[in-house]
Amino acid sequence: GWDTVIVTGDKDSLQLVTGHTRVKLVSTRMGQTTTREMTPESFRDAYGFDPIHIIDLKALMGDASDNIPGVKGIGEKTAMDLIQHFTSVERIYELLPDLEGVKPAVLKKLEEGREAARMSYELATIHTDAPLEFRPEDALRREVNGPALYELFLRLEFSKLIDKMGLKPGP
Repeated sequence: GWDTVIVTGDKDSLQLVTGHTRVKLVSTRMGQTTTREMTPESFRDAYGFDPIHIIDLKALMGDASDNIPGVKGIGEKTAMDLIQHFTSVERIYELLPDLEGVKPAVLKKLEEGREAARMSYELATIHTDAPLEFRPEDALRREVNGPALYELFLRLEFSKLIDKMGLKPGP
């Protein structure tokens, strides 16, 4: 129930956009960095479906950068059209082979790629149900053990942070 903001350049995180979670999508082109805030509304305006269905999109079209195969022969344009019309991979396969308005060649690719779509869906899903124990008060700012932090920063070669924080070695 917390309101959260994720700042990332990874579009995979768009599946996490909800009424409580926004994604600030950072990109750099020709030396210029831009940030686009994605809310459920802005995502729907851009993609034509709800954010959670980015998983379905990737399950169909794949994502080479994440080694997600997708359905062979289904590209981004076809995948977008299918998700915009049928909402999910699950629904598409429920309706197969009777998907209205879908070309026979695409139906054949979908049928042949059924298992790849299921596996790709699992690979594209960011699991948010990891059993973590976390209390907000555990994240509150604490006093810094200067000498220990100095040693850590020295080992990590964070010399500018040592100077910036005015850290000194222990006795």
